[in-house]
Amino acid sequence: MVNFQGSKLICLLTAVFGLGLIGCGPIRSGGLLIDASAELSAAQTAQAPKRAPYEYWAADSYLRKAREDHSYANYETAEIFAGKSVNCSRLARAIAERSARKDMGAREFNIPEGMSCPVGTRNARNSRALRQDQLHMRPGNDVAEPTDPAASADEPQVDPPPAAAPEPLPPGDEPLPPGDDD
Repeated sequence: MVNFQGSKLICLLTAVFGLGLIGCGPIRSGGLLIDASAELSAAQTAQAPKRAPYEYWAADSYLRKAREDHSYANYETAEIFAGKSVNCSRLARAIAERSARKDMGAREFNIPEGMSCPVGTRNARNSRALRQDQLHMRPGNDVAEPTDPAASADEPQVDPPPAAAPEPLPPGDEPLPPGDDD
């Protein structure tokens, strides 16, 4: 004889667990949105828009994007952006409080080491840093253009002839504009 009470219990537990997973995304991201909003309000109270504008407006932008993604049911990205907003808000508040304490002549405090407000992906930040390093290179670090020792100084330098124009495409086969690769 089969125990129907045990199988009913297993079905009930499976259904409750499944429904719990469905509600997990909106609940977690919604709670984090509330935390991000509270942290941003605290940073605004500490005069972060004046004293730490970069961090404050980054936090504000992340919060707006998190709310937008949450409204489109993109809960995972909403949670990521809300988390970034919380981090940037906390850093903005800490910078603003340190600046206010300095203006009042009070004892300064250090901003905790773990606080950061990175903007963009790690690869984007690395490429931005590389471009900035290239902008600030010293002239001594530049490599000179190679010269042809066989060319005499008396002969004028002549540019190579232009390449032939490509053949036109047949009608209806025009290339896509840049960025429309889909």
